[in-house]
Amino acid sequence: MKSRKNILSKTIHLVWPNDVEYVTGLFTPLGVGYLASYLKKKGFDIIIHDMTFSKEIKAEKKRAIYGVSITTPIANLAMEVIKRIKKLNPENITIAGGPHATCVPEDLIKSRLVDYVVVGEGEDTLSELCSKLLGNESVKDVKGIYYKVGKGTHFTGPRQLIEDIDTIPFPLHELFPLEQYTKNRPIREIGIISSRGCPFNCEFCQPYLRNTFGMKIRYRSEKNVVDELEYVKKKHGAHIVVFNDDMVNPVYIKKVCDEIIRRGLKILWRCQARANLDKSLIRLMKRAGCIGIAFGVESGSQKVLDAVDKRLKVEDVAKVFRYCREIGIFTHAYLMVGNTSENMDDVRKTLELIRNIKPFSIGVSIATPYPGTHLFARLKKEGKLPEKIDWGIMHHMKNNTIYIKVSELSRDEVIEAKNMLMEEFMRGNKNSRFRYILSYMKDTDGMRNVFYFAIKNPGTVLSSLTTLIAISRTGSGFKYTNPKQSFYGKELEP
Repeated sequence: MKSRKNILSKTIHLVWPNDVEYVTGLFTPLGVGYLASYLKKKGFDIIIHDMTFSKEIKAEKKRAIYGVSITTPIANLAMEVIKRIKKLNPENITIAGGPHATCVPEDLIKSRLVDYVVVGEGEDTLSELCSKLLGNESVKDVKGIYYKVGKGTHFTGPRQLIEDIDTIPFPLHELFPLEQYTKNRPIREIGIISSRGCPFNCEFCQPYLRNTFGMKIRYRSEKNVVDELEYVKKKHGAHIVVFNDDMVNPVYIKKVCDEIIRRGLKILWRCQARANLDKSLIRLMKRAGCIGIAFGVESGSQKVLDAVDKRLKVEDVAKVFRYCREIGIFTHAYLMVGNTSENMDDVRKTLELIRNIKPFSIGVSIATPYPGTHLFARLKKEGKLPEKIDWGIMHHMKNNTIYIKVSELSRDEVIEAKNMLMEEFMRGNKNSRFRYILSYMKDTDGMRNVFYFAIKNPGTVLSSLTTLIAISRTGSGFKYTNPKQSFYGKELEP
């Protein structure tokens, strides 16, 4: 008979080891939310420990299973959290998952703090693994996990992706401190994900995305997606829904828009897309409630776009931004400096593109070789990466917190380039951003959306307008920047 000390709790603990210091935008972590809803559907009891605002971890009287989601910028923080979990009870079972765990599973197992690593898409794998552990059964046939065997590690082989992602329930936002995420913001934004997979090959994010979610894009049905839009509006009071897909497909988003319009659903939303949207589709998106689109522009130099295998033309970027201005859609441009082959002439071309496309807001990141990407593999092969990397300071949005030479630019030139882009944006777009706000309301669709929002949310209208004006002055755009973030750090040498 097992001693009471060794009895395993039937409650699964999911941990998001985040810190407000590490984020540029505050949203409930959808990956953890989808895992929680899927496990609950399978009959498990779930507790979520969201450490974005609180560092407390609930201690069980029994030993328990803790699943910890890890991204590279918070990898060090996550390992400290796992140490705490083991300190609560050395017999606790720790399972790591998420982007970083998928890319460096053996390193985590070798740390002796992590018992199992779930790689790739986690819902089915984590569910089966927890069932085996609670039943005290062998895990050797659970596909998609790493674990320790003797002095080495064992991988059970890849797991087949979930074909019908409609079977994944909506995220359990109510298990997160939702009020903490939205209390200082006049507009409550809640995210959804409508698809998984990416067919493109950008060197700064592939093949990680492909290895996790596949090359083929799997779409939720438009009915299922619009059901979730209705759900988060009614259940959680969402003012704006954010499509957190890496990009929306033109054919698919048209179906979603048609379904929104067919139901007469009044909701505002924004999304991310490639610069392959035509004018008629953007007009339809606005009619269906779209207020903003973020585009991965990266650079104004065709040479740089080709070097990172972006498969994008600069002229297409200019065209889609012009369409959005004409129709009255807020635009955000994701820019990246320090990319492969980039020099100051390329940076000047990006400056010129900003002047041309006039985005409502921008975000400028530094090319960062995250593990699992072509960029990381190439730099490692060329001997340009430090032998030991401190993952905790690898963050593409933290300006020069880390800089490993990727381009032809020096560290100082990369920082200068980033500052140049921000200064040009602020100088050149100061007046045009006010016109953006007005242009959204210039047609029937825009006026109808604003009027409906004002009628349904009278208390937030004034503060929302104040926020938009503040954004127009700062250029912070679709992300609420954390003022505590450090913008200065060391250059790591290989």
